[in-house]
Amino acid sequence: MIQARYPKSNIGSYPFFRQQRFGVTIVLRGIDAGELDRAVEEVRALVRELSES
Repeated sequence: MIQARYPKSNIGSYPFFRQQRFGVTIVLRGIDAGELDRAVEEVRALVRELSES
């Protein structure tokens, strides 16, 4: 789980249904810039991987 690897950051997802489509807003927050950057990159990679499958 990505969140477990980045304890100083908070990761949240907010699903929505708009214009007959489902989507999600993903939010990452934290005060350790380096950790937050790494978490963002890992989440981006996961989203890319899931969108290709």
